[in-house]
Amino acid sequence: MANISDITAVDANVLISALNELESMLDPDDEHLPPELLPALQKLRAKLQIVPMHTSFSKADYFSLNTAGIHLDTLFLIDEMKHEIESFGKLDAPSTLLTFDNTAELVNLIRRHVSFTTEAGCRLLIDIFLLRLASTMQSDTGEVMITPKYPLPKTLFEGASGSQSFSGVLDYLLTYAPPRIS
Repeated sequence: MANISDITAVDANVLISALNELESMLDPDDEHLPPELLPALQKLRAKLQIVPMHTSFSKADYFSLNTAGIHLDTLFLIDEMKHEIESFGKLDAPSTLLTFDNTAELVNLIRRHVSFTTEAGCRLLIDIFLLRLASTMQSDTGEVMITPKYPLPKTLFEGASGSQSFSGVLDYLLTYAPPRIS
């Protein structure tokens, strides 16, 4: 049998309903009933009632993240900093393989020739931006590593509203690591 922690909230509710039905059919005064059965069923019910809600990353929304204590908010750009940030984004480090101008040309090319009615079309733009990021952050001390479709095991978060677990596949995992030796 699986661990209690591996059971989803939906499965836990089904099991609790089945336990309730089973207990309603049992007669506690039945002399053939093992004395440890009813306490064991109650103990199992108590364990099942603390199974956290589980959400796949692809189904996570504002409410499930908020339950887990993960608060989303809008990041506003300060007007005074906008020009500095835009200028910084246009800079090309000496080791930059994908220059700002090349990136802009690729984005325009994709926008002209790729349909954005599917997820795959949108991913092409995301891929270009991530490659630009990796190119500009490459240095002697480290580089950005992009891992597409990264599987993440069930991760439990304790929020004010109780436990919430998430798992699934991240579209992209970005890490900054020491440079690989060629």
